[in-house]
Amino acid sequence: MKALFFILVLSISKFSYAQFKDLKIAWSEETRLTWEDFQGVPRVTIPFHANINTGLTYYWRIQGTSYRKELEYKVETFFLS
Repeated sequence: MKALFFILVLSISKFSYAQFKDLKIAWSEETRLTWEDFQGVPRVTIPFHANINTGLTYYWRIQGTSYRKELEYKVETFFLS
């Protein structure tokens, strides 16, 4: 019964966010932000015209034998508009 409830909660949460556009913009040297990337409406009461949040995700794993280890890693940076 607990497993069924867990699957139901996961299914509902997956579809409840399906209507939102992915607001994550991956960083790269070639890609520059444009005004179209900003989704909000500027307020006249604040001293700046645009704001963006940044994020960083990473993943790492060490595997192998006691004689030879391999490090696997991935780092991603992104903007949240």
